[in-house]
Order: sequence, then structure tokens, then C-alpha cells
Amino acid sequence: MLRVGIVDNNNEYVMNLMKYINEHFFDLKLIMFSGIDKARNYYENNSLDGLIVDEENYELDFINENQVAFFCEEKLTGEHNIFRYQNMDVIHNKIVDMFLIDGCLCDEDYIIAVYSPIGRSGKTKYAIDICNKSEKGIYIGWEDYSGMVSGSEHDKRIFNEFMYYLTEKNIKLFDVLDNAKANQNGKYIRSTCIENDVKCIDASMIKWLSKELKQEGRFKLCFDVGIGAIDDLKILSCMDKVYVPYLDDELSKRKITQFRNRLKNMNINFDNFLLVDTDNNLTRL
Repeated sequence: MLRVGIVDNNNEYVMNLMKYINEHFFDLKLIMFSGIDKARNYYENNSLDGLIVDEENYELDFINENQVAFFCEEKLTGEHNIFRYQNMDVIHNKIVDMFLIDGCLCDEDYIIAVYSPIGRSGKTKYAIDICNKSEKGIYIGWEDYSGMVSGSEHDKRIFNEFMYYLTEKNIKLFDVLDNAKANQNGKYIRSTCIENDVKCIDASMIKWLSKELKQEGRFKLCFDVGIGAIDDLKILSCMDKVYVPYLDDELSKRKITQFRNRLKNMNINFDNFLLVDTDNNLTRL
């Protein structure tokens, strides 16, 4: 879900807009601030994807200029200008289009996960597609039941070696990555469907792996994580990004809300979690 702040002197207008959008749309939450200092204080301790203001003379040094938009009294050209006197659905679409995030393995992303509480969400395909966007990308299958498993002794050996060196925090893991089998989907290490192999992983191992990957620099790993594959969801918060595919129906949206609440109750930071809709648009969880 995108979180976008608003600083605007027309309180009645903002209240009506915020009420409508927050009640009618799942992908955007508007947050009203009484002044720019309130927005600055909030931004220092929380995540905001964008800020909409009614004037251009605010001190906006605390937020990237690409994350700022302006409410306009007249129809003006410009990607970051929003005409306030138009249909609220149109305003919603404009805000979402403005602050959507590009989905890719960025330069600083060395370890990511694709995880979803929703079945049949296209999770595995999305993980493979993400890997294919980078020459350094390697798919790691951590699914409960993987349709990709060939059952070959080579696949089992590679997977078991990868898991062993990860649990031991041993840099021989990079030899395994070098030997990862390449096919039409790019490099991958296939899950052998032995769930206990994955359940032994803890957050400290992922932190070690992330540090080593960034120092080594040759590999970017994408973990395709099954909903029952890991016991500790804190593992996900150690990833550079976590992509969460979902379906556009009421049941899926309720599951996403329950998933978010579970993370909150477990005190797990989910600033690195990104929702992926059926059109591959990304918003913050």
C-alpha cells in the first residue's frame, strides 16, 4: 500500500478526499498533516512514499523532490501537478501512477524474497522473472511443494550443499552458486521439498548471507518462499526487498490485511515489503 501525506490549508477538502480514498481503495492511504513540520517529524520515524502540498515555497529538504506533488487550483501541465477540482477516482489514479515503484533487482538489492499468504498468486513466476532481469540473478526455491523439482541427484546435491553452507555461514556457499545449473529460466537452485531443511534457517544466517553477497558482488539471490517453508517471519525482514503478490479480490485483500497485522503483532519491520498486483504494479505493504 502506498502511504502519501498531505499538507494543505483547505482542511475540509483534504478530509473529504482522504475519507473517500481511504475507504474505497486498497492500494493507497492518505495521511493528513496540519503543517509541514508535522510531516517532517512523521517522516523522520515512519515511511512515506510521497507528499502532496498546496504551495511550492515549503522547506522540503527532508524528502526527495521526486516524492513531492502539488495540488493546483488550475489545470497545469507537469507530471507532479494535481488539479484538485476533479473526480476523486481520477485523483486516486494520478497519485498511484505518480508514486508507483519500479520492480527490479536494483544495484543495492543482493538478497530478496517473493512470499505471499495467498495461493495461486503467481509467486514462482514472479520470482523467476525478477531473476531474469539481472545477469547476476539466481533463483532459490524454498517452496513447500515445487513443480520445478526434477528429482535429479545433481539438483538435490546442489540444494543440500547450499543449505549446509548457509547454516554453517561458510563462504564455500559461493562455490555452490558458481556451479548452479543454468537453464532457460536462468540460474537456479531447486528446492528438494524437504521442509525441515528450510525451517532450520534463522535471521542471523540471512544477515550473514546478505553481508557476504554485498562484499562478493557477483550474485543476486531471489528466494521463492512457500507459506509453510519458514517458521520465523523475521527472516523476511532481513531481505533487501520482499515482494508479496496478491489477487484483486476481497478474500485476498482480507488475507493481506491479516498478514500485515500479524507482522505488526510480531514487531516485524515491513518497510521492505512490496505488494505486487496482477498487473505487476508495486505498492508498499
